[in-house]
Amino acid sequence: MDLLYRSLERAIIYSYDHDFMVDEQVKIDHLKLLHDHYSPDRFRGCDLKKERIKFLTELQGMMDGT
Repeated sequence: MDLLYRSLERAIIYSYDHDFMVDEQVKIDHLKLLHDHYSPDRFRGCDLKKERIKFLTELQGMMDGT
């Protein structure tokens, strides 16, 4: 995996460990969504900060069932 993937993974883990404090399985499910939907091509030639936020928001929407 690449550095951006690892950064996204760390952000999700940190968020659950420090902000949400929910069932460990929820964090695992979110990380699985990251793994299943991450594509390095999505982040090439774009505004990385904006695309990162957009991607994390999409993952959260999947977690929320929206």
